Amino acid sequence: MLRERRIELGLPAQPDPYVPARLLLRRGALLGGAALLISLVLTAVLNWRGQQQQQQLESLAPLAQRLTAAEAQMRRLRTKSAAVNKETIRIAQQLVAFPGGSPLLEQLRRVTPVGVQLQELSVGEAQIQLSGRVQIGDNPGPLERINAFALSLSQLPITREQGVKVMKITREDGDDPAVTFSMEWALNPKVRLSLVQLQELGAIGLAERYRLIEQRGVKL
Repeated sequence: MLRERRIELGLPAQPDPYVPARLLLRRGALLGGAALLISLVLTAVLNWRGQQQQQQLESLAPLAQRLTAAEAQMRRLRTKSAAVNKETIRIAQQLVAFPGGSPLLEQLRRVTPVGVQLQELSVGEAQIQLSGRVQIGDNPGPLERINAFALSLSQLPITREQGVKVMKITREDGDDPAVTFSMEWALNPKVRLSLVQLQELGAIGLAERYRLIEQRGVKL
């Protein structure tokens, strides 16, 4: 009767086999556990990946800091180099304008120790005011370099006897510690360099003028 009724209703003649509720619960638990396991695995993978990326970022942080510091140092060096070049050009222009300034400039360049940076130069009639700076930390130290500079100036033929005086020495601390100094350089206007000395100092034009004057019998 039930079979015929099922056929009339368009249902299969035999009903689906009975599945115990316990089995259904077990299947549901397995499916739920599998879904939960997959979720946990994905979470663990994402956490691991995040930790890896964080470690990579942390390992790159010192490199980024060093790069930033290097860029800042490069900018400071460029600024400092531009300032030094500007001061050098200004000093050279003042010396060249001085009578016999071209060989004087060359002599000054030759006796200036490495590490001594000239900053100011004031040219008088027979005296030159010099100021500069020496960085701290180099060897020999700044005082030794300043003393060597003063001694070298005093030994130049054009320098008046006891004509070099160190007027002031000051220590400057900070990011770029240095010792600044100022000195007076008295010149002997009676001293004239020979033609050979002028040529050795690169003052070819001045040497040629002196030679022509001497040929005309004029004493220098």
